Amino acid sequence: MTLGLPATLSDRLVQLIDIVFAVVIAESLARYSDEIVGLSPLRTLVALLGVYVVTVSSWWFYYVSMKKYPYKETRFGIARFVVDLFTVVLYVYLLYSVAQIERGDNVVRYVSGFPFVFVAYIVSGILRRLEYNQPRASRLGLLLTFAVLLGACASAYHLLYSIWPSEAATWNWLFIVLPPLLIIAFRVRRFRFYEERAQ
Repeated sequence: MTLGLPATLSDRLVQLIDIVFAVVIAESLARYSDEIVGLSPLRTLVALLGVYVVTVSSWWFYYVSMKKYPYKETRFGIARFVVDLFTVVLYVYLLYSVAQIERGDNVVRYVSGFPFVFVAYIVSGILRRLEYNQPRASRLGLLLTFAVLLGACASAYHLLYSIWPSEAATWNWLFIVLPPLLIIAFRVRRFRFYEERAQ
């Protein structure tokens, strides 16, 4: 009798990440409850929506990946779990970077967090390839492409904000919306990849 506990170490590790994901979402909803209920300021709500889209889509694809590639009880498997857990911490960073936007400041922390999320995805993908000795276990080329795009996005914001600070309101709006749109494009491409592989 297991008393409802997960049967394997991988299941237990996934359950731990589930708990952290849930705490992240619940805590952020509590933190920004006034803004959500009052539907203002709009830039805060748009940034929150972007981060939620990124976080929830990541959670979904994490389950898809874990179904095919659960953690093995090896050094690569444990290392991958640590990186995946760190990725959730990066989502916490993104959620709390919205506070900078709420104050009306620049969006440096917000826009800079997204490339680091993709760096974590790449490291996790490399570890998954090593863990399973399968190049198809991760699409590193696609991950690298979007990591570069998001890095270029963050660099462009830094440059534009430093050259034309008088246009900060415009730059802030543009770069609040752009990173989540890039990640949605990544997820669409990733979903098509899963569909192609299933055929």
